[in-house]
Amino acid sequence: MKSIRELMQAARNTPGSFSKALVTSRTVVWKVLYRRSAIYSIFEPNRRNTVHSLLLLLLAVPLAVALYPLLLVVSRVIDRIDLYEVRAHGEFAWIVDHLERIRGDRDQKRSPAVVFVRSSIHHVGLGKLYSHELQCLVLWSSARSALPAQVLLLQPDHVVKKTTIYNGNFFDFEMAEAPIQPPRYLTLLKQETAKRLECSHSRFITLAVFTSTADELADPDYEAKFQFRETHGVELAPPIDFLKENGTDVILLGFPDTGKAYIPCSIPRLSEFGRVGGHHEVALTSGCLYFWTDHVGAVMLAFPFRKPALFTNSPWSWSSAWNWPTATSERFLCVPPRYCSPQGEYLTIREQLSLGDEGEAIASGRVLAIRNSPKEIIEAHKEMLAKIDGAWVQDDKARDRQEKVTRIVSRFPELQVMPISDYFLAQHEYLLD
Repeated sequence: MKSIRELMQAARNTPGSFSKALVTSRTVVWKVLYRRSAIYSIFEPNRRNTVHSLLLLLLAVPLAVALYPLLLVVSRVIDRIDLYEVRAHGEFAWIVDHLERIRGDRDQKRSPAVVFVRSSIHHVGLGKLYSHELQCLVLWSSARSALPAQVLLLQPDHVVKKTTIYNGNFFDFEMAEAPIQPPRYLTLLKQETAKRLECSHSRFITLAVFTSTADELADPDYEAKFQFRETHGVELAPPIDFLKENGTDVILLGFPDTGKAYIPCSIPRLSEFGRVGGHHEVALTSGCLYFWTDHVGAVMLAFPFRKPALFTNSPWSWSSAWNWPTATSERFLCVPPRYCSPQGEYLTIREQLSLGDEGEAIASGRVLAIRNSPKEIIEAHKEMLAKIDGAWVQDDKARDRQEKVTRIVSRFPELQVMPISDYFLAQHEYLLD
């Protein structure tokens, strides 16, 4: 199936008025459906979802007409309904990011609101959390929610104010500064879930890592693009054992296959009874000490609660345009991979930040990634736990190294970075050259 842009080009190049009108009419229909249809798959139009979208529109039109007088009264007496449409295309991290921006936008508003998440992922746990926090209805592009969402999408602007947030315009919306305080239902579910996993409900870490099996099903190029970030698990087993020996449990989130072939040690797995996108994931993350990850998208579960996060084998910079709250990024800690040239020359931090897209640099063979050692990860956990317990003491040499990092990063204003583990910098001082 051709894209809308390709169809418009074909319309201009098609000889004969009838053929040209036919192609143009199909293009116009798809453009309308793209903007107004509640069916997620219309982003990639084909005959089946086009028919489904048209049938849904036919069903929704009389309901939209019938509901209009009531919405008109509401708009006159209270205010227009704010309809936020989130277009996340199934990427979990974008869903959380966009919902947080809606939360920021709603801080000073009291008008009635509905959030419609147009995504292939239906994260019921997040839906309930944001419905409770925003005091509004959260709909997903599922069969159950498609009709009410379609009825609202058809309403005129003077009764329903529509705001669309997607990957291209989310920079226009500021995130909420304050964390979400876990509601009582979430606290009780966290305690129940931790008990079922035979873990402490007050001192545990949630862990999520990249796994190729699940992602290759949706993206055949996944392994080729992200192989340098793939968590092999051998370096994770000693830190997990260290944490357990020191009274801190580690709970693995994610798909049922996550980590089974990669982490050669015993670890409680939510997948043993919970499901991806369920309430248990959100509940556990709301009560964890911090989130441990290699930059997989599930780390965004910690973001609504502004939980600290430890990133290992992970890039430590991102675009400053993301405008994340500074207080949040300062609670991150990173142990990035080191890089070297094919000739074995190690890259400094300045050279790493000058790489641009490091994934492309590794895939093209310009640089090689050196994964974290178990010792480096263990020391980073020690630092995180000490900071959380209020027992972290940084000596003068460590402060000097962090100040050098700050001076280097100041030359790259387009980037936002996480603090790097003190131990990691002490072991590899060449990074600061």
